[in-house]
Amino acid sequence: DYTIELEKDTTISFRLLYNLSLKELKVLRDYIAEVNLVSVLILFISKKNSSLQLYVNYRGLNKIT
Repeated sequence: DYTIELEKDTTISFRLLYNLSLKELKVLRDYIAEVNLVSVLILFISKKNSSLQLYVNYRGLNKIT
């Protein structure tokens, strides 16, 4: 297991999740089942084969580590 050390006197901010399609929700649930997800921004990009690619934006977490 890995741990992420936050900078002193910082916390992780929580943000609301935007509305997801059923397809996006399934991809997200599959991803969450694989990793211990912290509150981060996610984006979905459609691939040529009509599947979805999940992107995770860790910039907020990187600022405080």
